[in-house]
Amino acid sequence: SLVATGSSAYPWLLAVAFARTLGVSLGFIAGYVGGRVDSVIMRVADVQLTFPAILTALLVDGVASVMFKNQSGGTTKFWILVFSIGLSYWVQYARTVRGVTSATRSTSRLRA
Repeated sequence: SLVATGSSAYPWLLAVAFARTLGVSLGFIAGYVGGRVDSVIMRVADVQLTFPAILTALLVDGVASVMFKNQSGGTTKFWILVFSIGLSYWVQYARTVRGVTSATRSTSRLRA
């Protein structure tokens, strides 16, 4: 039914919003600042890309579940799920935004 589809899509929508926000922010910072900041953010992204997204999500979910084991409510598990999925997919946004930002930054320097 449509009600079940909406309730199962809700965590994914929030996870994508979290991944997009994190990725765009880190990508913009890396592309704009450059140097060591860019290197550190992109190396973290490269390391994360070596692991499958589902493995990263399961790892974050397992660690967070142990950390918040006293809070057994469904709300806590929901936000752990959103966070773990979002943390698995931020890299694609960061790499794209970093490339555009660094290209724009170097183009505006040439014109000035």
